[in-house]
Amino acid sequence: MYAQRFMKTEEVVYTVQNEIATAGRCCIMGVRDAVQWSFQQIEAMVCCLLRPKENNNTIFAQAVRQVMSGCVSALVDLSFFQIFLWMNLSIFLSAALSGGVAMVANYLITRWYVMAGVTQFKYGVGRQFSCYIFAFFGWLGITEVVLLVLASWMGMWPITAKVCALPIGFIWTFMCNRYLVFKGDDRP
Repeated sequence: MYAQRFMKTEEVVYTVQNEIATAGRCCIMGVRDAVQWSFQQIEAMVCCLLRPKENNNTIFAQAVRQVMSGCVSALVDLSFFQIFLWMNLSIFLSAALSGGVAMVANYLITRWYVMAGVTQFKYGVGRQFSCYIFAFFGWLGITEVVLLVLASWMGMWPITAKVCALPIGFIWTFMCNRYLVFKGDDRP
């Protein structure tokens, strides 16, 4: 009797051990699959950044590249803005001049890096640049209004107000670039 009870207890323990091992394997496989999926997403993002011509031309791929070009343009913009402020120019003139320098840099980066996957542009470089200038003046208007409100009326430091204006300008610029300036014949 004691031997039978001991055998049943061993079977129960063995069954429980098998269930725990199976659950552990399932958890490990789930984690492995999640890590593999994450690496695939990271690889896709790096591919968007480093090889834009080999990549598809989705809005996500362009947005990722636009963020990179936007960071470079923002650095150019903020650097020249600070230089012009040190030269005792007004906040608004400094913003306009630094924005103009950043506009040229951003156009060149956007044309040959962000929209590199577009095989045929609808417009030539001259028409693109004139549309880009229109988008720039929209961006400049947004920046000037934000600077007016934050720096002049609310007393915020000019460089901080300029940093606050950048995300709003980014959205405007990206939408204009995608749907107006760099509209390709091969994209709906």
